[in-house]
Amino acid sequence: MPLALDVLRSAESWDPGTAELIVLAGDEPFLVAEMLRWLRRRFAGGTPADGEPPDDCAWREFDGTALADPRDVFDEAATLPLFGGAGVTRAAGVRGADAFVSQCRDRLEDLAGRDRGGRGVVILEVRSLPANTRLAKATSARGTLVDAAVPARCDLARWLGAWARERHGRALAGGTADRLL
Repeated sequence: MPLALDVLRSAESWDPGTAELIVLAGDEPFLVAEMLRWLRRRFAGGTPADGEPPDDCAWREFDGTALADPRDVFDEAATLPLFGGAGVTRAAGVRGADAFVSQCRDRLEDLAGRDRGGRGVVILEVRSLPANTRLAKATSARGTLVDAAVPARCDLARWLGAWARERHGRALAGGTADRLL
């Protein structure tokens, strides 16, 4: 399972694969937000100067805690984008999807094992996904389960310095990174 820290460091070389399901599992909001931003650019196409897609026609987010009908998510991902053209994949993201996963586990296990083909992708943000579940095994076999937590043995100050240099062109002294953290 790739770590979000590693994926974000070399995002252009990471391939989210062709599965219909991508799961971001972890409790670090910054990593989840950055992964969602990267996936949004990747699937919705185009990257103007502000870093957001030019048109949101291929991206829709749902609140997993207030989702009335789970079919809305699957329908959104299955609908072909009307606008956008080549390189655009319809994406339906579910934030806070832990209850959604419990409710739709069978359908999600099926999605995890299938190729998108011409269909869209479902992206889930969950606090945790136990490794011994069928859903976790199917998702990690396809490489689309990303660990969005900060590992216990991580030099986060060093990662932050590299992030500031690579993403923003700014040098960050070690003491400054420690104070920010």
